[in-house]
Amino acid sequence: MASLINWVYSVTTGTGLWFLKMTGLYTKKANLLVIGLDNAGKTTLLGMLANDKIGCHEPTSHPNHETLNIEGIEFSARDLGGHIAARRLWQSYYASTSCVLFMVDTTDIYRMGEARNELSRIIADLNGIPILVLGNKIDTRDACSELQLRRYLNLYENEENVGVFMCSVIKRAGIQEAFKWLATRI
Repeated sequence: MASLINWVYSVTTGTGLWFLKMTGLYTKKANLLVIGLDNAGKTTLLGMLANDKIGCHEPTSHPNHETLNIEGIEFSARDLGGHIAARRLWQSYYASTSCVLFMVDTTDIYRMGEARNELSRIIADLNGIPILVLGNKIDTRDACSELQLRRYLNLYENEENVGVFMCSVIKRAGIQEAFKWLATRI
């Protein structure tokens, strides 16, 4: 009986868990909520991650769902849209979420206050849930820097559960590092 308990313990921790992950017998699962203001690139990101395709999309009118396997985690990702009517639905998904991806258009300086207000509400409502903030469209000349984005959103280095990463979905830059950060917090 003791050897069975030791075996179960070794499988669920340490080297046993590593072995199960490497052989594909164990996959961690997480519910990812993909939100942010409209036109930030959320749907384009999910399409690129799920199908390795970049496309032009209509504004999201209904929630989209994709299953993503990234960093050894199976994410059940929900893109809820970012227009004002869609934002009213965000809270109804909070109870089942493991983590949040909040996408920001780094070229839309005029809406940073709106993004800050929405993100502040999310952080307050989901205290302790990892929140990945992606500053998208850094490949354009009007993009703000990471420091500027942090200032606009009132985010500082000491935010334990909030990670800020700059990216370009179109150029596929900065996304892998961001998901590595997220994977360590789930």
